[in-house]
Amino acid sequence: GSVLTSMFFADDSTLLSESLPAAEAQMRIVGKFCRASGAALNFDKCVTVMLDEMAPAVGAMGRDQGLGQATRALPRLGPAQRAHHDRDPGSGHDSSDAEPEYNSDIDSDDAADRIDAADQADMSDAAPADARDADLGDVRHDEVAGVHDNGIAASEDGDVAPAGDRPRHAARQAAVQRQPRVFLQAGGYPVDRVEAPAPIAPPAAEAADVDAGAPAATLLNVAAAGTPVRFLGIYVGQRVDPAYQIQLLTDRYYGSFQHWGYRARTVQGRRLLASAVMASLLWHVTAVVVIPPTTVTAWQRLLTRYVLGRKRDPHENYRSLLHTSWHHDSALGAGAPHLASGIRTQRLFVLQRLMLPVDERPLWAPLVLAQFAECMGALFRASHPYDFLFYLPHQGTKWLTLTALHPFWVSVWREWSKTPMTERVGVLPSFDKAMNMPVWLTTYGPMAVGPIRHASKLVRVARGRRWCLNGARNGLHALRDFTTPGGAWLTWQQFVGRMRIRNTATRVYLSRHGRITLAVAPNSRAVYAHLTAVYNTLRQSYRVRTDVVLPRPPETAHPFATTIKNHVVPFERWPRANVKKLAYHAPKPTRTHPLISATRPTLAHVRTYLSTSRQLLRAATPVHADVWLRLVLRMLPVNARLPFTQHIEPDVVFCSHGCSAVETELHAFYTCPKIEPLWAWLDTSWRPLGAAVRWTTVTDLSQFQVHARHIRHRDELHQLWVISVAVTVHTIWTRRNAAKFDRRRLPPPQVLTETTYVLWLATIRRQLRLLEDDSPEHRHLLEATQLLLRQRGYRALSAKHPLGLQLRPSLA
Repeated sequence: GSVLTSMFFADDSTLLSESLPAAEAQMRIVGKFCRASGAALNFDKCVTVMLDEMAPAVGAMGRDQGLGQATRALPRLGPAQRAHHDRDPGSGHDSSDAEPEYNSDIDSDDAADRIDAADQADMSDAAPADARDADLGDVRHDEVAGVHDNGIAASEDGDVAPAGDRPRHAARQAAVQRQPRVFLQAGGYPVDRVEAPAPIAPPAAEAADVDAGAPAATLLNVAAAGTPVRFLGIYVGQRVDPAYQIQLLTDRYYGSFQHWGYRARTVQGRRLLASAVMASLLWHVTAVVVIPPTTVTAWQRLLTRYVLGRKRDPHENYRSLLHTSWHHDSALGAGAPHLASGIRTQRLFVLQRLMLPVDERPLWAPLVLAQFAECMGALFRASHPYDFLFYLPHQGTKWLTLTALHPFWVSVWREWSKTPMTERVGVLPSFDKAMNMPVWLTTYGPMAVGPIRHASKLVRVARGRRWCLNGARNGLHALRDFTTPGGAWLTWQQFVGRMRIRNTATRVYLSRHGRITLAVAPNSRAVYAHLTAVYNTLRQSYRVRTDVVLPRPPETAHPFATTIKNHVVPFERWPRANVKKLAYHAPKPTRTHPLISATRPTLAHVRTYLSTSRQLLRAATPVHADVWLRLVLRMLPVNARLPFTQHIEPDVVFCSHGCSAVETELHAFYTCPKIEPLWAWLDTSWRPLGAAVRWTTVTDLSQFQVHARHIRHRDELHQLWVISVAVTVHTIWTRRNAAKFDRRRLPPPQVLTETTYVLWLATIRRQLRLLEDDSPEHRHLLEATQLLLRQRGYRALSAKHPLGLQLRPSLA
């Protein structure tokens, strides 16, 4: 009835005539609309509801005459007043509680005045009721207005109405055009931003239902069932395959790797692309669409392979050289985005909005809470609507009805239940809050007694479960409900008596003494013993003496809170950073970090070391710094990592430059006879300043020392050292790859040294361009570079390249 009045009884609408056949024809239109949406319309029930909404005098006229009076009176009422129609004083209903009209400004509408005048003219020229019913039985000869099966108003002569009907025809066309405004205003949408809909021709499939030449002003454009409609980037519709949206998103996500994947050469660059481009394609859809875990896993697999190994094909084989424990840690590992944590963060943000106070929560919150109430059934408490946050959304349980809950909110519930309880309840709740917590399906740790987490675990038969649910219907949800008004714990007889109230399934039997006795439900004594043990344990944990009877605790709010800046903040008020921290659930470390050593025994030392190294490597180019970081994290695919292919290529683990030694990181970058002259040249250049070249100083850039006489330029020399090491490591790795994959021989040491020197000077010029010409940093860096060029190793190459530090191009 409320849907019908909201659709066809607008404040200024006269779509429904006072004749029963015409009203039936239009109700059949509503029925068709409902069937397209997957619902069903009971015509007789709708007519009864319409008559019940009117005064008793109108309802007593009967089905045929009373409907005409109802359709004449209801258009003058707003939707809210029609839902609670005023009755006469003798009807027993108070008219002072009527809600205000939604369209309160309709009295000043000129179109409404024209409709009222047209209705009065209709009534003055009306024929007898029987004649009107007979004439209006055929919509083609309707004197008022015809409506075909698609809800399109029509007249007899097409776009031009008869001369006598033109005022009424124009007024009714205006009323039809204002129908969407009525719907949007009733839903809380700002109607001042709604434009009048343009007339749209009916679909071809329904052309037979429209008279030839009839004007069309579409009220609603209804898509066929199973047809996806794109709204704000999301595909919606009735009975749409859930995999349709996900497949489109997956195709677009995979295509982004082919389009953007070639635009980054480093791990840091690919991580930036992955988070800013690839993953950003998903967040708009995942915020409102339930994504299967298998799909999220496939998305994550390709994203991680791209960040670590530049893989752009989801079917391409890849073996990560960095353990999974360190894929997503930005401080200790590669820092690849973790999609599952992002989706869980979105779900928790929505849950926060649901838990806001009544005056702040969104309009959809009451509908969602109603679904949770239906899902929880007897376990729902109006005073504590968020009890489900203590439970697990188990699909196979008989205590909950998850089919009554929208799949999106099942996903929200499931993501919440996977967060650690110790982080959800970051502050020890008070004794009163603990007494208000639910006991039947709770996952709160202190409510467990041994291996039994909650009371429902003790109920193993359907009869016992129904007995417990009946007790929940009687108001027994939390520990405080099992106490007397004075605060004493219920005895066994009181407990059983409270549990069996209004239990029609209670069984009785005739005892051997000839008395009728009430049967005890299965597992009831075990349930009572468990609840008593939980109560006693709780009192002991809060140091409440057992011989003291406390008053019944008052009702409290939920205990999900944490301490933020010395203030206890409930979950709905948590900052975004705290919610993201709660939602983050990347794989936990199960392997030792590759940088753990005697000098760095803990992860805190490793975190400090990597943070310092990344800051120092800002002086080098991103490509050079990327090779050094992958070297220390053991992410470079040296041949020693390929022993599993020796059955195909026996010498695969040996040095790529032709050495007979196994190619490890130490051999490939430092001890190889063909690489060692390059480090010897660097040692000759830096040793006079106090910076000796060793493998430990190459892999740990913070171990840099200079003589006391050069302490004034220590910071600038440190930058030049970092640049030199990064350039040398990058040169060695590129030459190694050329030897392995392109079969190129390593150039002579003199050529390799000069190439490294020229590249080092180019990196210094880049750093100088980033500084102001007149800044002290620019001057000090230039002085430190000139100091280095006067050393024995750099002296000859500096004379060969005298313009190496010139920032402007020269023709000399």
